[in-house]
Amino acid sequence: DTAALKKTRLEAIPGVVPSLLIPPPGCRFAPRCKHAMPACVEAMPPLLEVEPGHKVACVLWQVGHPQSPDREHLALNGQK
Repeated sequence: DTAALKKTRLEAIPGVVPSLLIPPPGCRFAPRCKHAMPACVEAMPPLLEVEPGHKVACVLWQVGHPQSPDREHLALNGQK
């Protein structure tokens, strides 16, 4: 499949994967995320479709969040 060959390798997230039986509160990635903030552990963020077929669950992607990423900048740099 040529589409699989074009995909870039995902960046590894350092740290220990949380327990699936007793997950941390809020976002499951918060304990290992370099961008985590208090809102990340307060509640699980909603799943948002940021473009057709691509969804993200992160408080940074919520509309109006003061630290929301510049989506145009991310698209220009090949990030989604």
